[in-house]
Amino acid sequence: MADVFSKPDNRMSKGLSIILNKIQNLIRKDLPMGQGAPYEFCPRCDANLTLQKGYSNELSFWNCLGCGEMLINPEVDAKNDIAWICDGCGKMMNIQPGFREDYGEWICIVG
Repeated sequence: MADVFSKPDNRMSKGLSIILNKIQNLIRKDLPMGQGAPYEFCPRCDANLTLQKGYSNELSFWNCLGCGEMLINPEVDAKNDIAWICDGCGKMMNIQPGFREDYGEWICIVG
C-alpha cells in the first residue's frame, strides 16, 4: 500500500502555497512601519503593485502589470466600479466635477 503522505498532490501543494502567500501578504500589510515595508497587492493575482514601474498610490486607477486588472484607488470617490477614461489624456473622467453616466457624452475637463 502506498503512503499517501510521502508524495504530495501538486494541486494541493499549489493551493496551499497560494493560501500561505495570501496570509503572509496580509500580515505584511498590517505591520507598522519599520517592521515591514508597506506593500500594496493586486487582489486578483497578488502581484506586488509597489514594485511595478510607474505605480503610485496617488493615482486614481492602475492597470496591474501582472494580470491586467484595472484597480480603482479606494480613496477615489467614484459612484461605482466602472472607470470612464479619457481617450485623449488617459485621466479618469467619472471623478470630474459634474460628471454623470446618463449624459451619454462627456468632454474631459483635464485633457
